[in-house]
Amino acid sequence: MKKSVAEKFDLHTAAFDWERAMKSRTFAEFDDAVTAPLHGFDGMQDYYDRCSAIHFLHRIERPSLIINSLDDPFMSAAVVPDASMLSDDVTLEVAENGGHVGFVSGGTPWRPEFYLPGRIIEFLEPFAAKPGL
Repeated sequence: MKKSVAEKFDLHTAAFDWERAMKSRTFAEFDDAVTAPLHGFDGMQDYYDRCSAIHFLHRIERPSLIINSLDDPFMSAAVVPDASMLSDDVTLEVAENGGHVGFVSGGTPWRPEFYLPGRIIEFLEPFAAKPGL
């Protein structure tokens, strides 16, 4: 991400603290130094709080599947919603492992098996013949 920023800005054209951006070592530090100020947020926490989908999950009116893993480097276990935050149309599945949308399981290094595409299809199949969903 720092490379991408360096291709678009430099020390003199950056609308953020260039030194802080280049010293960032985590996504949170980068978001606090670059993403938030570039998009009008008052820091990383304001950006995360205001852009989170958690504020809308209780209003979902179509069958929806949320899949997360507890070892996701972007979405820590602390942000996984509990049942009281979800509408009845939301199915939440939380795995111990899977990383960030990876969910690679088994196979060999040259023929990995991917869990996510099959699970999405399995979830959607019952609704395929139901117009309006």
